[in-house]
Amino acid sequence: MTATGSDPGAARQPVVVLGFPRSGATLLGRIFDAHPEVSCPPETNLLSACGRFLRESWAEGPPLGVLSGLALAGMPEEEVLAALRDLVFSIQARLAAGKPVWMEKSGFDIFYLEEIERLLGGHCRYLCIVRHPLDVVASVKDLVETAGHYMPELHEHLLRHDSPYDAFAAAWIDRADALAGFVERNGKGSLLVRYEDLVSDPPEGLGRIAAFMGVAPPTPDLVAAALGAPGRIGLGDWKVFERRGIDDGSVGRWRKDLPRGAAARLIPKLAPYLEALGYPALTPARQPSREETLRQFELAKRMRLSMGPKP
Repeated sequence: MTATGSDPGAARQPVVVLGFPRSGATLLGRIFDAHPEVSCPPETNLLSACGRFLRESWAEGPPLGVLSGLALAGMPEEEVLAALRDLVFSIQARLAAGKPVWMEKSGFDIFYLEEIERLLGGHCRYLCIVRHPLDVVASVKDLVETAGHYMPELHEHLLRHDSPYDAFAAAWIDRADALAGFVERNGKGSLLVRYEDLVSDPPEGLGRIAAFMGVAPPTPDLVAAALGAPGRIGLGDWKVFERRGIDDGSVGRWRKDLPRGAAARLIPKLAPYLEALGYPALTPARQPSREETLRQFELAKRMRLSMGPKP
């Protein structure tokens, strides 16, 4: 993946933020919603809903879905997409309350890249944010445990893997591949940023994003005010509302939050993506053998039995 520069001629278009859940998009949204020129409401889920609306199933026979059904009824695809796009834009304009630029940020839009591109291609710009995948895996595990359920977009991967860590990593890889092609296709209409770069140098990172959007860069006072107030309460990453500043405290969280065995399995699978995104190479710890694992289980069980029943 390579970052793309800004295209001044397309400035002031709406901006769609795309990133795997727990990659820092909510932090960006909270900051830019406080900007006098930008509206970024809490997660509307408008585009993921549009994605589901437009998605079709197709094996033998005609495709089954809205676009095909309406095409057979005499309504061309372009008219359907234009009507749906007008709905999205009108809702965002109302939420923007007069601000000239709106941003859309909903956590699971990344799973509908193809449909979003079909709907919005040429009508908006895309801010794509990535974060170290092992930190993402650890954070998504925290998300689903707090939410009390697995989000539907993750079910496909959960069915294929015995461990949720492996499922989350597989979902991340799938979407990283899709996002790489998306960024390449959209050229100067997209900007790829790393979460780690943003939190290590906020003025540079936020300034680069603001230039891409065609708005003034957020000042330190604006950032402090944005993170010091609750803002618009809605769906989204609740953890960002606990933050009062931009820091790198969550960078590398996987080292303490991921089980050793999970990290050992995932690092080789993620190695090509770490390299492509400019992250340092990792050497996985040796994974315990089957015999060692059984022995550890036996020792732990004997220890618990020796302690007697709990009072």
